[in-house]
Amino acid sequence: MRASANGSVPQPWKAQLERKLAQGAGLALSDCFVGLRAMFVLYFGISALLLASIPLDWLCGTSLAGISADWYIEIKLTVLAAALLWCVFFVAPAVACVSLLNAKPEKFLWRARPIVGALALNAMLFVGYQVWDHIPPRPPWPPEFIVPRTDIYGPRVAILKLEFMALRCMEDATPDDCRRPDIIRLQTRLFFELLDKVPGAADTFVGPRGWV
Repeated sequence: MRASANGSVPQPWKAQLERKLAQGAGLALSDCFVGLRAMFVLYFGISALLLASIPLDWLCGTSLAGISADWYIEIKLTVLAAALLWCVFFVAPAVACVSLLNAKPEKFLWRARPIVGALALNAMLFVGYQVWDHIPPRPPWPPEFIVPRTDIYGPRVAILKLEFMALRCMEDATPDDCRRPDIIRLQTRLFFELLDKVPGAADTFVGPRGWV
């Protein structure tokens, strides 16, 4: 009894716990391999489904091959990504536990739980990618610089240049630009504005009122 109290004799509950942990680690590793095999079947089953839809389209006149081809690459990449995540988060820890506990993998069994887990992981990744891909783009951020307003000085400068050219043509009408129709119209408008604004201009150019 004293030797058992000091721990020199192995305790039965400890050996039973180690045996249970080793058995659980072996079963977990076996389930992980079952999930990988399910992904392997899914990866090549998509190709078989695509090949089977070609003669079906030819016989029935459907377009299943076109639909399968549209989703073919995305499903393949999704299965590969799911298999990588399965190996990182499930297979690698299971292998480490089996190595630490010196356990042996259980006999290969096609259990439903790892198969459902592998298919659920593939479905989650595929749906998540489709949702992310169809999210509408965000509106653009407001610019950091001030957007310049419409240039109102350019047209004014052009009008002033034409008016200055029309005034010069009033003094000297020999240049060829003075015969342009827009210059002649500007000369006419400027002449009548001069008659309205300058006192006595009408008497100077036209003559006194009532003069014939």
